[in-house]
Amino acid sequence: MRLSTLPLAAAALIAFGASAQDFKYTAPATSLAGVPSGTYELDKNHASILFSYLHMGFSHPVSRFKHFDATLKFDATHPEASKIDVTINPGSVDSGSEAMDTKFASKELFDIAQFPSATFTSTRIVQTSPTTGKLTGELTLHGVTKPVTLDVTFNGAGPTR
Repeated sequence: MRLSTLPLAAAALIAFGASAQDFKYTAPATSLAGVPSGTYELDKNHASILFSYLHMGFSHPVSRFKHFDATLKFDATHPEASKIDVTINPGSVDSGSEAMDTKFASKELFDIAQFPSATFTSTRIVQTSPTTGKLTGELTLHGVTKPVTLDVTFNGAGPTR
């Protein structure tokens, strides 16, 4: 089974709500230039981490993780120096099928008894346009760490309520 990691960090990166003290916008900022440096916590009410896989060569089911955290340390002066850390509880997988969730949790796949968390830690960010970029980092899943590069999009930023 091959899991798609693209939504992992992309979803986390674009779903951050503002928590930096200097954030005083009434409307969302549509440019990184309007976002102050600071540490931003994921707004879990407006985020999801999804993955899909090829099921027996027939379909690409989409599953999600219900429990995860992410933090963005944003550097407004040098956005490429920003950092993102994501932690996922793989035992919180929701595929819409209890049988499949049990299989994901098993030793055969996520082995949640031995590996209770999965992580993504950014190592490089390259801005490719005013609102897009390439986010490179280390994804650790099932005790194996591999480099991953994700396409990310800045949708906007603003205070949350």
